[in-house]
Amino acid sequence: MILKNPKEVIDAFNNAISVSLEFHGHQYRGEVVDIKVGEHVVFKVKNADDGLVRVPIGYDLIYLRLLTKGGKAITYRTELQKKKIPLMLLKFPEEEQPTFIRAHHRHHVNMSTPIVVTKREAGLLEGNISGIGSITDLSEGGCAVKTSLRLESNDTINLFLNLSDSSGHNSMELTGEVKRVGKPSGKIINYGIQFKNMDRWKLKELGEFIKRHPSMAASGYNDDTGSI
Repeated sequence: MILKNPKEVIDAFNNAISVSLEFHGHQYRGEVVDIKVGEHVVFKVKNADDGLVRVPIGYDLIYLRLLTKGGKAITYRTELQKKKIPLMLLKFPEEEQPTFIRAHHRHHVNMSTPIVVTKREAGLLEGNISGIGSITDLSEGGCAVKTSLRLESNDTINLFLNLSDSSGHNSMELTGEVKRVGKPSGKIINYGIQFKNMDRWKLKELGEFIKRHPSMAASGYNDDTGSI
């Protein structure tokens, strides 16, 4: 991540020939209708849908992608502060993100999960480190988790996904590595988790669970193309 001078951020928006808002595989084109340095950006969505209704206030895995007149692509990560669709009030971005393409689409969910830290890069774990969190985004490759439990970058953790509507298994144990540590919001921190040691059975079960989750029907996900 690259810390940017506020003037550089303003200049990037002023020179943009297109702006889109993206989160967990969804992309919405629109325009910036108001911007206040250090405070907010107001984005007006061109074609709003039900997917925007389900985005919670405080959600911080939202990206503004800009294409400038010079052909440069710029990505800023931001946070949803308020919404009155089609208007989205977003936190003024301070960091430019590396351009990336996810291997898997993320889907918004809201699921409670136990969290158990099994390995810490710094050395031996001091006692049992465990707690409860909420999975807010989920894909075959990883998830986002909000929790008051203090995790560290590169921690290896176990999560437990409730599969109560699946035949044969009540839950699935998933092993992941902490790849991103967000800024605290009160006592809660948002962590980005990348799954590891996923065998073919787990990938199949997880994929089937995602397909039948209510968020899939709401988002208009297409099973054949993996797109919306």
